[in-house]
Order: sequence, then C-alpha cells, then structure tokens
Amino acid sequence: MKRIVVIGGYGGFGAKVCQLLAEDGHNIVVAGRSLVKASAFCAQFSSEAMQPMALDREQIDADRLRSLDVCLLIDASGPFQVQDFHVPKACIQAGIHYLDLSDGRAFVNGISSLNREAKEARTCVVSGASTLPALGTAITDCLARDMDIVKAIR
Repeated sequence: MKRIVVIGGYGGFGAKVCQLLAEDGHNIVVAGRSLVKASAFCAQFSSEAMQPMALDREQIDADRLRSLDVCLLIDASGPFQVQDFHVPKACIQAGIHYLDLSDGRAFVNGISSLNREAKEARTCVVSGASTLPALGTAITDCLARDMDIVKAIR
C-alpha cells in the first residue's frame, strides 16, 4: 500500500484519519511537533502500519518531503486561519499530493492560487476536506436540488 504522512496525526481529526488509513492497509507516518505524543498514539495500535515522527509544519520543505518517500501529505494540524501555503507549495515542488482538513474560508479559497503549479507538477491539491465544508456542501446540495439558481445563503 501507499505511504502517507499525516501532520497533526495524533490530534482529534488527524488521529481518526490515521486510524482509518491504517485499517485500510496504508503505511502511515504519524507526524506532529511532539515525538512523545506521536509515539504514544502509535503505541495504542498493534499494527506496524503507523510510524511516529517529529515534524513541525514550519520545518517542511520539498527536500524533507522527498526524503520521507510518501505519495500523499494530509495536513490536519490547523488552525488554518493563521496558516500560509508553504506546506502545499512544498508538496507540489516534491511531486507529492496534498490534502488538508481546513475549515478556514480564506485558506480554502486562496489555495486555488496554486492550481497552475499543481497541474504542471501533476500533483493534486485538495483543501477543505473537513466536516464543516463537507457537511455545508452536502446540505446545500440537498436543499438546492430542485432550484435553478441559488443567489445567496445566509
């Protein structure tokens, strides 16, 4: 199976993502600022599919990502309201797919500025794969099913 790094992998949402991916047979690098917390999280599972790693999102660059030999980086570290785009940019430069759990409107909207670079690098950049955007979109799609035009949502 594929090797995936999850930043914030021992946090609330990141832990669940790691657990589900490991159950599906993927090899997971559980990353975060604390190796102690990452190790404690991984020790809860009998699976060798999870490896702990100290990796602060501020230390990520393309060379570091290439050295991890991963196909995908999932960013569950948040809060995205105060983040910049250096992690998805590093993923693009390293040729690694990127997905985040952002629910920060400005972050999700702004990431489209990386679209051209991502296409040229043949990488996928997905932002906003979190509960609030997902549920909001699902509800909106359901409620607007029989409407021709939606002008505003309040």
